[in-house]
Amino acid sequence: MYKTNENIADRVLRAIVGIGLIMTSYYWVFSQNWQIGLYGAGGILILTALSGFCPIYAIFGANTTYKEYEGTFDTR
Repeated sequence: MYKTNENIADRVLRAIVGIGLIMTSYYWVFSQNWQIGLYGAGGILILTALSGFCPIYAIFGANTTYKEYEGTFDTR
């Protein structure tokens, strides 16, 4: 399927912000249009946090996962 392109810190931050957006839209926003937008944004952030894959990162070629260094230093 998809390779993960988010590291753990990115995923945790997305989950916290997503939950915060959903809580904000539920408790403090009284306009229905804003509620729908915040629910959608929060849901997307939670889904990308759970899956570890961000389509916007994929479009731009970004990858925040940690990679092992697979080379040797050139000491010339």
